Amino acid sequence: MLHASHIQGHGARLWLPDALVIATAVVRGARRVVTTDAGWPDLPVPVEIVPAD
Repeated sequence: MLHASHIQGHGARLWLPDALVIATAVVRGARRVVTTDAGWPDLPVPVEIVPAD
């Protein structure tokens, strides 16, 4: 949870569930995070935005 609060605390405007997903990706060494949310700010992991159907 420390990483999620760190992501939220540095100006990233994210809901806590999104911050938890991103923090998990960072801790687990993910190559990217896939989302339908085009509103995410610059993050410490590459983000791939896919269209929502």
